[in-house]
Amino acid sequence: MYVDKLMEIEERIVWLRNQLTEMSPSGEEYAVLYSELEKWEKSYPEFITAESPTQKDTDDFDGEISLPITRKVKEITGQVKLTDYLSRIDQSVFMQLLPKGIEVELHYENGRLQYACTANESANGKYVSAILAFSQDVPRFISYEGALSVRGCLFYTASFLEVHPEFEWLSDDADREVQRNRRVMVFHTSSLQVDLPMLEKLGFLIPYHHVYRPDAFQNLIHDCAALYAFDSGYELEGVLLSVGKEELLYRPRQSIQNRLDGKTIVITGVLSKRRYDFRKDIEALGGTLAGTVTNRVDFLLMGTNGIGTTKYQKAVKLGLPIMTEEQFKEQYDVK
Repeated sequence: MYVDKLMEIEERIVWLRNQLTEMSPSGEEYAVLYSELEKWEKSYPEFITAESPTQKDTDDFDGEISLPITRKVKEITGQVKLTDYLSRIDQSVFMQLLPKGIEVELHYENGRLQYACTANESANGKYVSAILAFSQDVPRFISYEGALSVRGCLFYTASFLEVHPEFEWLSDDADREVQRNRRVMVFHTSSLQVDLPMLEKLGFLIPYHHVYRPDAFQNLIHDCAALYAFDSGYELEGVLLSVGKEELLYRPRQSIQNRLDGKTIVITGVLSKRRYDFRKDIEALGGTLAGTVTNRVDFLLMGTNGIGTTKYQKAVKLGLPIMTEEQFKEQYDVK
């Protein structure tokens, strides 16, 4: 069975090479085929030949070769383990938020978006240029000469997920509302010269990030927990910490984020128990229950029939996070 699988892979690689060298595909088609061939050859280097288009292009290229985007991320949970890890480090740590969603790659050539594809661990990414075309976070043109591959994360806002819990992540026939709500946050690039601040200047949405020196690691631990608990409008995969070439995905334990210390909450809609009981739950977690929606409120707790109420409309207008009763009970361990 394994031999049969290898034969299938080899046949696919040969087919891709023939398409690239003999069939003269269009620019977009060439980019997609070339990307797939390159990924297969990286996974199965024993099938690489000197006649492969990937090898020829590399030999003939006399400019700067962009490094491939690769990430080997260690995972860690718990403040004690993170403290122990940081105690053995004597260099600065770069911290950024990592949204939870689907990884995508955007490929640019001389400032023009050529194509986009999914960037998961599989050898063949899905071509998603048309799907991401309406995202407000995907610029069609950037001020950059040469080739640039940008890796990011496709996600949806929490408020959109609340109203549309049934949608698919990727759908070619999605309606306009779904298309407009696709967000793409960029957190990596193929060029060592292009960092996150520069990507932001080029027009991309980038995550919150900060650099911590060794003498400020205690602040890093506190900030990680606070950022992970903060309702940013989207789900977090974790906090990505970069130390040199090593990367660490930090996921604080639930106990760190199940407090409401200093937060103000407003309730709208019908809940499963009395508001007086919810007030006791909120106060026990260190929070405060208010009766009016203002810009000082941290989030709106919404029960059934909450959509369309005056409080809901004002919260949406102010851009406040909105949480259902089920989400509230799960996150803060409320019965």
